[in-house]
Amino acid sequence: MATRFILRLRLSTEHHCAFKPSPWLKRVELRLNEQIFCTIGIKSAVLRGASNFAKDRLKLALVGLEQRDNKMEYEFRRNSLTGTFLASFSMDHEVLGQWFTEELGPELAKIQQVLNMIKEIQTDKRGAWRLVGNDFTLELEREQARVFANTLGFEQEYELEEAMSLYDAESEAYCGLEDFEQALLSWQTFIVKGL
Repeated sequence: MATRFILRLRLSTEHHCAFKPSPWLKRVELRLNEQIFCTIGIKSAVLRGASNFAKDRLKLALVGLEQRDNKMEYEFRRNSLTGTFLASFSMDHEVLGQWFTEELGPELAKIQQVLNMIKEIQTDKRGAWRLVGNDFTLELEREQARVFANTLGFEQEYELEEAMSLYDAESEAYCGLEDFEQALLSWQTFIVKGL
């Protein structure tokens, strides 16, 4: 089961600066004494980040930490008319459903390839692995899996107004590696029974 940590950090520094507190967060820009509210979906309470800063210039104060269980729920269906397999995942993990449906589909060889890579990562034979698909990319690391749209991260050609920002939550999802493996095994079983 993945755990969601909501960090409330206050940054104190002499200058306006940009930083990336951890691998799970995007680049963030803060001015003096601004607060940042970050949502991180990770399996364990490894809160790295303070070590990423030059400690003589930056001071991070943990204002609060809220922990909630964030169970990843999913449902698999087969369209009886077309024979296509469909995956739906819970909120914050919707993009996983798109990845399962569009990138994996009923391809048992590809499913087995991903399962093999998970085993290699879990047994330290491999540190990380990436599978780039047509629309989505899967990244596997020791503690987590990440699926994101291939269009995510491209620079915008135009400036958005200060109060406006693009919504990326449905284009990217994180979950624990074990949770991802269980979902993948369930998908594999569902496909085998449905063929």
